[in-house]
Amino acid sequence: RWLDRSRDGRPSSSWLEVIAMTTVVAPIESSGVDWKAVIAGAIAAAAISGLLAAFGAAIGLSLTSAHRNSGMSVTTLAIAAAIWMVMVHVWSFTAGGYLAGRLANVSEVDPQESQFRAGATGFLVWALGTAVGLVFVMMAAGSVARTTAEVAGRTAAGVTEAASKLSADKVSYVADSLFRAQAAPAGNTASPAIQRPDPALVAEAGRVLTVGLADGSLSSNDRAYLAQIVARQTGLQEADAQRRVDETYARAQSMKETAERRVREAADTARKQAVVAAFLTAAASLMGLVAAAWAAGVGREHQTTRQYPRILAAERFW
Repeated sequence: RWLDRSRDGRPSSSWLEVIAMTTVVAPIESSGVDWKAVIAGAIAAAAISGLLAAFGAAIGLSLTSAHRNSGMSVTTLAIAAAIWMVMVHVWSFTAGGYLAGRLANVSEVDPQESQFRAGATGFLVWALGTAVGLVFVMMAAGSVARTTAEVAGRTAAGVTEAASKLSADKVSYVADSLFRAQAAPAGNTASPAIQRPDPALVAEAGRVLTVGLADGSLSSNDRAYLAQIVARQTGLQEADAQRRVDETYARAQSMKETAERRVREAADTARKQAVVAAFLTAAASLMGLVAAAWAAGVGREHQTTRQYPRILAAERFW
């Protein structure tokens, strides 16, 4: 009824022209990414990475020892762990990228576009696997942080007490050296009566030295007071007591500088180790990216050419 018919009952020429010009356009697939294959490759890469990491940790722990001069050295163990971490990234993402390339269901395009899409598939496998790994690392870090906070809360008092005791022991040792009696002259076998120093004076001398070390110098009043009590307790002349005070303070200052230098050296060593670890992690991740993109291209080529590699003397996957 809707056709405009002529008098003889046939369609008019205008409708014939419209029908002839009408064509059916098939939908064009705009995306060349098979997300199912990408997710499968990323899961496979993460699983292989976890397996190899656990295997490497077991080997590393078996080669170490708590006994002196036994087991692998720390430097050798660190180098081996770095190499193993790089190999884990390469192997896991190679397997994940190849699996994604073989499983990808993409439209038939020219070879250059096919290789580009395969490389993009490998890149997405690496990106998704890395993102999932970072999420797990952050979750683990949060759990470790909570556990550490709980442990730190329970042991903070004990650590503070131990540190204070260590500092007090050092100051007490230096203060005790101020009141040591003179050695008997050579050839004199008589044992002079030795008066033990007053513990209160020794403790006071320790506090004076502590304040002087904190200020960076010993005040003239404190210096003179220490010389007086040292001379009174040990029987030294005033000049000798003054010299002993100066030598003792210089010794305490040297001990303080040595401790500070060791702390700075330890912090600098930790900083260098962190820098090396960061660069190594970035390099391993980059090598994993290259391996995933390359392996996805190989998998796509094997899927297209139907020329499959023989793995463990078989072309089937198991």
